[in-house]
Amino acid sequence: MVKFNKNEMDEYTSTLFSRYLYRNLGITVTRCEPIRDAVDRLHTAFAYCDSHNRRKLEDITVKELVAVFGALEDMNDFDYFTGEEKDHLLRIQDGLRYKNKKYAIAIENGLLSADSDKPFNRIIPLKKVK
Repeated sequence: MVKFNKNEMDEYTSTLFSRYLYRNLGITVTRCEPIRDAVDRLHTAFAYCDSHNRRKLEDITVKELVAVFGALEDMNDFDYFTGEEKDHLLRIQDGLRYKNKKYAIAIENGLLSADSDKPFNRIIPLKKVK
C-alpha cells in the first residue's frame, strides 16, 4: 500500500522547491510558497552578482542575513545578537539613514561613530545537525 503525504494532490504548491520545503524539511504548508518566493528573489539577485560580490555573501548564513536585515530595517532580529552587537548595528543603522551627500558630510564632520561605515562581521555559531 502506498503511503501519501498529508496532502495527496500537493495543492499547497506549484513548485518543486516548495514541495521540498514541505516534504523534506517539514515546513508548514502555508509558509512554503512565501519562503520559496523569497529564496527565488535572493537567488536571482545573487545570480547577477559578479564573483567579487558573491564572495562577500557566500559565508553569511541565512540566519545571520535575516537577523541583520531585521535589525537594520527595524524588524525582528530574533534575539540573535548580544547587547554590544545590537549597539553596533544601531550605529550602522544610524549611518544608513543619511543619503550619500549628507552621509559624506556627517562622516567628515565626525557626526557618526567610526564603526558606522564598517561591515557587521559576526557569524552566528552554527549547531551541527546530526
